[in-house]
Amino acid sequence: MRSAPKKLGTSQPLVTTTGECTGNSCAVTPGKVTIRDSDFDASKLSAKTIAASCAFLGVGILQRNRMHDMGSGICFYNTGKRLDAIAEGNYIHKLRSDGESHNDGATIRDFVTTSTPDRRAVFRGNRIDCSSGNETGALFFQTLGADIDQVTTEQNLLEGGGYQLGLEAGFGHVYGKHMRAVDNRFSGTGWGAGYVGRKNLNHGWSEWQDNYINDPAKTGNKGRAITAP
Repeated sequence: MRSAPKKLGTSQPLVTTTGECTGNSCAVTPGKVTIRDSDFDASKLSAKTIAASCAFLGVGILQRNRMHDMGSGICFYNTGKRLDAIAEGNYIHKLRSDGESHNDGATIRDFVTTSTPDRRAVFRGNRIDCSSGNETGALFFQTLGADIDQVTTEQNLLEGGGYQLGLEAGFGHVYGKHMRAVDNRFSGTGWGAGYVGRKNLNHGWSEWQDNYINDPAKTGNKGRAITAP
């Protein structure tokens, strides 16, 4: 599949699983959505149009896709309470900004597991470069819409400005005690590899291991080891 729109409403996503909105609530897809081997291309749209747009917004399984020339890449937002959110083998790059936009390579803004304890969110084997000029960071977990838990981040290459990996509580919500970051590589550019915004929480990452600055000259690209933020 190739998505290369020539017209788009300002801040609208290129592809979304979110349905009709009523008041402060928007419909969540009732079934699993899978997108593989596709090209999300916003290069025919102006930066002003797409600076606040995600390539994908909602909940689904995204594998081996290329996403470029929009404001942000994968936005797991309005994910509901039942379906998994999985991103594997995607390449996100060439993000664009405008004005005071805040650009993420990929993000989770809600992932509630209380009623479905076995649901999982996974970022695995992606290359995410957030170099728009108005970077929040390559991969950013923020409890904007609801609580977040049961997230695994592993074997990703995270690059660009801002923080490459952010974990932040706030907006009246919290992240849980099952947040894992394992075997990732970071460019270490921008503000650094990662940060944790705990608010009043006493915990951060439940597991943080084998995370390194990316160094192609070293075995396994393992440059300097990164301690847990």
